[in-house]
Parts: sequence; structure tokens; C-alpha cells
Amino acid sequence: MQPYQRFLELWAEIVDLDRAASVLSWDQETQMPVRGNAARGKLMATLAGVHHERLSSDELLDALQRAEGEVEPGSLEEAQLRQGR
Repeated sequence: MQPYQRFLELWAEIVDLDRAASVLSWDQETQMPVRGNAARGKLMATLAGVHHERLSSDELLDALQRAEGEVEPGSLEEAQLRQGR
């Protein structure tokens, strides 16, 4: 797999984790049963931990660094990598 494509694949997982946490947070504020706080807190903490692991992984950094060397300066790909960094 090309480094840029690998970066996008890894980044998509991070975005999915962000979205899942947002849904859980919204549900917590709007519809969660009163006694659901402890379970929801544990679930959100687990998601935050996995998110942090993925975001700070050597694999993501390696894919990012490799991809930076192969994209066109000024391209959309370069902007995406810059945002990822």
C-alpha cells in the first residue's frame, strides 16, 4: 500500500473514533437514562484511550512522514498531511 493511502486509512479510523465519541456525548446530553452515567463514562474513556493510541502511534507517524515525501507541493494531499501533522 502506498504511504499516502495508508495515512488516509489510519486517519479515517481516528475520524471514526471522533464521530463515535460525538454521538455518545450527544446521547448523554439528550436521551441517556439517568443511571447510565457510569457505563457511559467508562465507554467514553475507552474510546478516548483508543483515539489517543491511534493518534500517537508510530505507524501513523511513519505513514505521514513517508507520504510527505511523495506528494506534490501545494496539492490537496499536502494540505491533508499538514492537517494530520
